[in-house]
Amino acid sequence: MKDISLFASVAGGATPTGSLDVGGSTVDKYFAEAIIAAKPTSLLEEAGIIRVLQVPSQQEKVSFPVVRHTHLTWNEVKRNLSDSISGTDVGSSYDATALKEVHYKEAFITTKSASIFLPDTVNLLNKTNFNLYVEVASRDAQRKKEEDGLGSLMLTTAYSEGNTLFTAGGFTSAGTAGSVAAGSTIDPLDLMKAKKTMTIGSPAGSNVNTPDFILMYPTQYLQLNTHADFAPGVTSPGAMMRKAKFDENGDIIKFDGMEIYVSELVPANATSATGFQTVAGHAVLVGKKGLTIARGEHRDIVINTEDDRRAHGAWKIFDIDYGYTDILVPEANILIRTSDT
Repeated sequence: MKDISLFASVAGGATPTGSLDVGGSTVDKYFAEAIIAAKPTSLLEEAGIIRVLQVPSQQEKVSFPVVRHTHLTWNEVKRNLSDSISGTDVGSSYDATALKEVHYKEAFITTKSASIFLPDTVNLLNKTNFNLYVEVASRDAQRKKEEDGLGSLMLTTAYSEGNTLFTAGGFTSAGTAGSVAAGSTIDPLDLMKAKKTMTIGSPAGSNVNTPDFILMYPTQYLQLNTHADFAPGVTSPGAMMRKAKFDENGDIIKFDGMEIYVSELVPANATSATGFQTVAGHAVLVGKKGLTIARGEHRDIVINTEDDRRAHGAWKIFDIDYGYTDILVPEANILIRTSDT
């Protein structure tokens, strides 16, 4: 957490709620500034997995342009008529390649609000109190944004079965063979197959994207981190160990050229006795940074005070404005359903 003592010192000249500054506006101003300064950077933003755009407060919708890859059609043209051979075109009367048009994904910005009650005995001009509530508010505001972002990003219904949605423990997808059962744990080969699928494109040769990150829940990270393929001296398949990069603690941080990120906020997949997810689990995302989802937002945080003399305290009301798009480029992301057991 960043040092916020400067803000606490400045706020020392303000009047506490309940006296001349009944609305607590002076304290709220410094409180909000301190929260913004102390706000932790979320994993999704820091890693560049998602796009974030701030817009004016009067704008309730923001559009993000998306352009897919286009492959041109090439033809052979003989420069000299005498050199032409039967069946080879001469000249340049060819149909032009139709470029893929720019399309837009929209995010609708709404307000998310939370509040806490501070009794008169809790004075925000006290440095300890000030620091404590700044840390609580800043972290929880960022956590809310992160939680909602992961909820949109890891939603299984946003992916296409057999195309961008698969099951761990074999990278299967069709019929009951793709159901998530107790043995459907993440396998290094699943990640390599996901990368191969995206690199080849669908259909083959089009919509090609090379993934550069893997995002997962701590349980799935444990499955990967302790996988037998990474055991010292393993000979089958020996290529797995060579493709992995570990930190000084022996934890895997990169695999097959893709950076690995772990978040406890990855949502659990809904289970169903008759559906694909028959046991509890969390999905693993293999994707391309910047082509996942995007967030539009107005501001970091706004704080208002509602004084309640009957209750001998004041409500601190926190408002944050933001909204997420759906998946920007579906073929640039593959979701792998897994089991937690």
